[in-house]
Amino acid sequence: MLFCLWFFEADLRFFHVYRFSFDTVLPLFVKSTFNWTSTAAGLIFICVMVPGFSAPLVGILADRYGARWPSLAGFVASVPLLVCLRFVTENTIGQKVLLGALLALLGMTLTFCNTPLMAEITYAIEEKEKRRPGMWGEKGVYGIGYGLFTTAFALGGTAGSLLSGYVNAGPGWGTMTWALAIWMASGIPVVAIWLGGKPSKRLEARQQEESRGESRPGRSVV
Repeated sequence: MLFCLWFFEADLRFFHVYRFSFDTVLPLFVKSTFNWTSTAAGLIFICVMVPGFSAPLVGILADRYGARWPSLAGFVASVPLLVCLRFVTENTIGQKVLLGALLALLGMTLTFCNTPLMAEITYAIEEKEKRRPGMWGEKGVYGIGYGLFTTAFALGGTAGSLLSGYVNAGPGWGTMTWALAIWMASGIPVVAIWLGGKPSKRLEARQQEESRGESRPGRSVV
């Protein structure tokens, strides 16, 4: 179970490298394209971070409908947005507005991708505990689960920085955005297959099966 969780989180963080790719390449891109200073390059990240304040609302959706669909929506929506970044090529007001709008939308998709996945760690551990009480011991394995999540996060950051740096220095900005879009698209099947459904529904189904199994022997004896 923990190995599958690590495999899923590691894959997902590698597919989620565009956040770290922007940290590496975006300041250099706006400096060379728009002649911006380091202050302006830092302020552009506000477009990516502000949508993160909607994370509690996304968490409510994950608790109500499960982690799969919000996260899947984030992955699917991020692919065309990443492709559209390649159209930002000139030092004009329109291009600057386009970049800011695309980054804001990508910040929203980042929130939809990330928030349900963190909740899924708890969902997966609790579901396994319900099926086999006490299998994790007295204190559980939440520390290990989130530790693996952080490890995968670091792996994704390393891979994203290297990928964006090398591709941007070689083929250029347009090719890098295509590469990130393809990378995110490859994460869609992983989310669709391995991410669980609605937590309450899964637990209710398990409990109903267990209650039916316990009630049948009693009825046969009577």
